[in-house]
Amino acid sequence: MKNLLIIDAHPKQDSFCSALAAALYDGARENPLVTVELLKLSDMAFDPILHNGYSVDQPLEADLARA
Repeated sequence: MKNLLIIDAHPKQDSFCSALAAALYDGARENPLVTVELLKLSDMAFDPILHNGYSVDQPLEADLARA
């Protein structure tokens, strides 16, 4: 069995990139030998700013920890 992770990193949910990711997800799910997961960053709640740079560890928000 193969694992496939599709990451839709476009900030808008109705983008062309999101449509491509959804089409790839739907097509890959038709293969019984593939386990597919779609990760949409637009659905996740997190702060993308590294407030203290790399000098201090910033704890991951719940959505990022799950991803």
